[in-house]
Amino acid sequence: MRCGVQLPGYIYFLTAKDQERPPAPVMDAVVDRWFEIHAPDRPLTVDYWHTPSYQLFLESLTEWAADIRQKFSHDIGLDDVEYLILRMAAGLKETDGESRGTPNSARFLLRSSSTS
Repeated sequence: MRCGVQLPGYIYFLTAKDQERPPAPVMDAVVDRWFEIHAPDRPLTVDYWHTPSYQLFLESLTEWAADIRQKFSHDIGLDDVEYLILRMAAGLKETDGESRGTPNSARFLLRSSSTS
């Protein structure tokens, strides 16, 4: 469904327009698949609105942002971590968890998510 593919980006840009609050990360099937592979101990429910899953999603993004911030001394937001997940999901090889062109912070996120 084409609309479903574009909707998360649309929601992100609607919430990103508000300068007083950070944009709301979008938890969708792509994110769910990434979590199933790389953070299986953090199961999400995305078939319907599930507040505990969204809370776990936000807690995970917050934790991984802090890990990346500490490791790379780089200010990174939850939306940046979400972007890294989506970028990895777009080109991920399930066999080794690596993809060409994946930034170091994204590779670190893979290791961080599997050890948390």
